[in-house]
Amino acid sequence: MDRRKVKKFWGRVKKCKDGCWDIVAGRPPKRYGRVRIDGQLVQAHRFVWELTYGPIPKGMKVCHDCDNPSCVNPEHLFLGTQKDNMQDAVRKGRMYQPKVKLTGAQVVEIRERYAIGGITQRELGEEFGVDRRTVTQVVTGANWKLFGGKLSTQNRRKLTVGQVAEIRKKYRDSGVLQCELAEEYEISRSAISLIVRRKRWRQV
Repeated sequence: MDRRKVKKFWGRVKKCKDGCWDIVAGRPPKRYGRVRIDGQLVQAHRFVWELTYGPIPKGMKVCHDCDNPSCVNPEHLFLGTQKDNMQDAVRKGRMYQPKVKLTGAQVVEIRERYAIGGITQRELGEEFGVDRRTVTQVVTGANWKLFGGKLSTQNRRKLTVGQVAEIRKKYRDSGVLQCELAEEYEISRSAISLIVRRKRWRQV
């Protein structure tokens, strides 16, 4: 591989505070980065896998442990079959999965521990056997409203119409990453994704 091409590729990558390395150019609507190799477009995370670890075995997929399609951090990638990929999607809440029942005591414990800090929603989900989205519903009170514990307001910050328009403009024109917008406006990355894809605030 031509070193100049490799250097140029890494110049398009931005390291985020959450550990992801986001490709900042060549992202189609589904947000998988792409790179042109020998005249053909190749998914960026597959390119990075082969660059770092070698050829991808036939029938294997390169999956994201971080659940961020635009990430090309080699440490966030793993090989798996299509079945492995589907199971990973279910585990992370990207596909339907049977609901896991939490007890009232577990709901209270999750809220209190998250409010204290020092633990992420992902880590709590792994500990209690639920996906991160379920933990978000618990700590914000979107579900299990009748149970106690301090609620997190992390995902409840209200944006003005001007801020929503500003977020979309920055993402469209400035090439700023969703994780950077989330930090700037103090809302979740998933909320930023909904805004830029016009899944929320469609009237703006």
